Amino acid sequence: MIPILIAALTGALAYLLGSVSPAYFAGRSRGLDLRLEGDETLDFLNAGRVLGRPAGAMVFVAELLKGQIAVGLAMLLGGSPWAVALAGLLAVAGQVWPLFHDFAGGRGLAVAAGVLIAASPWTLVISATLLALLYFVTGRLGHAEVLTFVLLPGVAILTERADLAMMSLAIFMTALLIIPRWRTVETLLGMRKTPEEEEADLEELEEELRNETGGPEDPPLD
Repeated sequence: MIPILIAALTGALAYLLGSVSPAYFAGRSRGLDLRLEGDETLDFLNAGRVLGRPAGAMVFVAELLKGQIAVGLAMLLGGSPWAVALAGLLAVAGQVWPLFHDFAGGRGLAVAAGVLIAASPWTLVISATLLALLYFVTGRLGHAEVLTFVLLPGVAILTERADLAMMSLAIFMTALLIIPRWRTVETLLGMRKTPEEEEADLEELEEELRNETGGPEDPPLD
């Protein structure tokens, strides 16, 4: 089969596979739409928060397998490294912007991990270690995720020195993973307050309103 046709076919299949959200069906099994619950995303983290850890773990495994299957299919059909990279990227894109769920999906972390398991295992091992260390240092998963994604291309350069396709996969995957976390990026850059700061400001405003409305009444006029 012509290489460009293999890339197109496996890329399309990867996107469609990525668009099938395990979190959506897990929520529906409980009569819930996770796009309207918790942090309103279709991923394993939100499933874990809303449905419980066992459901979150099952969704995580299913999302992980989506990434592995997408890349494995491209490899099985004899796709070039560029076809493999394209399949991996489109699987993540399908998770973030799913065709079957009104383009409102998850944040792509587990699917990206599945892609890297199949395409570049050492990149995943080093990145997962960095994520754990950064989470330990910052105490914030969102911040640790963004910082890890920023470092992902550098990790890929170290592990895939002569493979331009895999390095490109890491670079474009970083962009795909950061887009749904843009609010966290703004917080890291000081462009947006943290949720705790926003909550403190809201409490301060409420206190001011209570003080204004609860002060002494004006004396009656004679």
